[in-house]
Amino acid sequence: VSTQSTWGLFQAVGATEYDIPHRPGCQGEDCVYELVNDGTANGWFGAPCTTLVDSWCTPKQNVPKEGFELVYISGHMHVGGISMEMIRLDTNETLCYTESILGTSRRPLDEEGYTMATPPCTYGRDGSTPKPPRLYFDTPIRTIIRYNGSAPHYAVMAYWQMRGALGVLP
Repeated sequence: VSTQSTWGLFQAVGATEYDIPHRPGCQGEDCVYELVNDGTANGWFGAPCTTLVDSWCTPKQNVPKEGFELVYISGHMHVGGISMEMIRLDTNETLCYTESILGTSRRPLDEEGYTMATPPCTYGRDGSTPKPPRLYFDTPIRTIIRYNGSAPHYAVMAYWQMRGALGVLP
């Protein structure tokens, strides 16, 4: 898929920035702070937006009633991030599940405990990745964000950066 045939989508989960409350003395699963957001794919589209300014914004009028195919989903989290999950509620299909890769040292860009990456979920038709799911404006979507609450975390984020394609990919 060329970048000319795809366009950007964006979903902030909850507020753009929020705080993870400290759960003193918690152990294991009791330390997990979970944010659940239910909505539809309609919320991923901007109106109005200028794609020359915001590469993750796609005007709603550019999407036909036949929907679109999701080809790339990448999560963004901050320190304390554990995982992100996107579920299509009408089919109970997990569209993306990604766990944070944490740093393991004191070296720059590998700081212990800090989120270094959240691997993307990709789709295609070459047999090496799952077939792209077709979504519509009214497709119900649930996002579940998990953060570690064993220490307080301030001004964290959780959002999806995605690429969609019109029509059917080759």
